[in-house]
Amino acid sequence: MRARDNPFVADRLESIRYRFAGTSLDELLSRLEEMNYRGAIVGPEGSGKTTLLEDLRQALEGKGLRTKLLFVNDASPLSGLQCRRFLSELARQELVLLDGADAIPRSPWLLLRRRTIARTAPACSRR
Repeated sequence: MRARDNPFVADRLESIRYRFAGTSLDELLSRLEEMNYRGAIVGPEGSGKTTLLEDLRQALEGKGLRTKLLFVNDASPLSGLQCRRFLSELARQELVLLDGADAIPRSPWLLLRRRTIARTAPACSRR
């Protein structure tokens, strides 16, 4: 077999960003809109959750919605002070895309939840 015919070559593997199970990105966007842009992406490590979130951000911004991405993990934790700073910079109509909710300590998590639950998507995006 020639190297370029190898199905496991990095370029081919990296082109498979994630795989939908019985749905599509457009259907996912419709479901998010129906749920007032509140939802969760769950799956095992390395399954493409962050990549999907990045694509969702691009698709939402393509629809004219404003987003703000918050990435949290063990290497970049979220303290209460950082959480308050993030929320103070958040515009009322911005959608929060949170990557790493499981790594957020209880106090910042409760603050995020309380401050983002009352926010609504822009009226122009509703049907």
